[in-house]
Amino acid sequence: MQIIQRRKIYYIISLLLIIPGIISLFMQGLNLGIDYKGGSILHVRISAETSVKEVREAVSGLEFGNPEVQKSNDEFYIRTIELNQEQTKDLIQILTNKFERVEFLSAESVGAV
Repeated sequence: MQIIQRRKIYYIISLLLIIPGIISLFMQGLNLGIDYKGGSILHVRISAETSVKEVREAVSGLEFGNPEVQKSNDEFYIRTIELNQEQTKDLIQILTNKFERVEFLSAESVGAV
């Protein structure tokens, strides 16, 4: 094995792998989760034929910031700014009024670090 003699080749290979990662980090930034940004996650189950777009439209006109909605089967995760209990109840009520079958599963609020 001629590792020492080929070290310049290994340096070049390492740089070819590291430089795109650093460029990507500066251009895209880090995608910080709720643990670092703070906010609330509301986990609800809505009838399976409901789309992410419909849920997003139902909650987008509110003063809860710009909510992120993700779907997993018939369950939805709605991420918003940090909500108190009353705001969470209001959000659940809005979803209940808009959709026929809404089951509240959990709500979690995390303060920013």
